Amino acid sequence: MRKHFFPFLIILTVVITVVSLASSLAVGNRPRGQLAVRGVAELEVEANKITVSFTLSDYFIEELTSHDAATFRTRGPTIIEIEAEALAVLATAGFTDVRLDNARINRRWFSLPNNSSLSHSYNVRSYSIVVSDFAAADRLLQVNLPFNTTQFAITGLENTHIEEYRLQVMQAALANARSRAEALAAGYGRVRGLLFVSDGQSRITAPQAGINARTALAAPMMEADSAEFAVNQNLNLRTIKLSAGVDAIFILN
Repeated sequence: MRKHFFPFLIILTVVITVVSLASSLAVGNRPRGQLAVRGVAELEVEANKITVSFTLSDYFIEELTSHDAATFRTRGPTIIEIEAEALAVLATAGFTDVRLDNARINRRWFSLPNNSSLSHSYNVRSYSIVVSDFAAADRLLQVNLPFNTTQFAITGLENTHIEEYRLQVMQAALANARSRAEALAAGYGRVRGLLFVSDGQSRITAPQAGINARTALAAPMMEADSAEFAVNQNLNLRTIKLSAGVDAIFILN
């Protein structure tokens, strides 16, 4: 019995210590000589991976008879012809890396008196182009494709070094916590060191996907990560904003 008692006692002591340390974050329940503060920081970075998307479509009428024989009557150029001309225009402008993201057919059927059905149908294809800066994105958004079924939109803003920036903003939040602790302790003591820091919380916000960048001046936010603190809603359309918050306990003299 005695052999198993000491490991249990050590575990119990560790649990009590952790609970006591966590509870000391609460205002008015901290041991003497400790100061709990919250630090926050924000950072804005430019996107270096910008996705611009567009769609192409054609229009055709499809008639299905009672013998399941379908006839097609295309109104205007086919999707193959439209795609070939659009890709040629983009290549002339310097954009050759075009990715086909989705292809579908939209149909709307109507019944006819002769037991046949008529469909007004559209071949719709979605494409995307990724560029590394807004100078290239601006050039792309000024390209005039020959068909009015085309719609350009910025659908993604990313930064390939986002994890490095996330670490920077977390470190800045901890530095902010220490500055606040030193300001609060002025006249009462001196901050000697860091006793405890939470894992922290971070948020990445970017302009909402799907914005037609030719006309948009501002955009609502698209939240990528959850957080417990407010984020400035007045975000530059071309930047990604990182915010972080940490809870820290410092030891005072």
